[in-house]
Amino acid sequence: MSQTYISDLSKHIGDEVTLKGWLYNMRSSGKLMFPQLRDGTGIVQCVVVKNSVSPEIWDALKPLGQESALTITGRVREDSRAPDGFELDVSDAQVIQDAHDYPITPKEHGP
Repeated sequence: MSQTYISDLSKHIGDEVTLKGWLYNMRSSGKLMFPQLRDGTGIVQCVVVKNSVSPEIWDALKPLGQESALTITGRVREDSRAPDGFELDVSDAQVIQDAHDYPITPKEHGP
């Protein structure tokens, strides 16, 4: 599947697309995770339902740090609550690189 840019999601409502980018933020609530993915064109909230992905994907996404590199595949849907009006229902994901040491704080600062 070819890459789609976040700025082009409005052209793909109802379609399954693949996004490549970096983890901007992650929220979770029980059996749901809400990774926000950013690429050079914008930020989109993704929705990961635990029983909609394999246990391996769920376990790989859960501990990711900010700025981790990802490829995420899912179906685009309109959502008026989303900042740009779209969300991605995740069906597959691949962690390219886990940025577990980012952000660089908190750390001890010298003089």
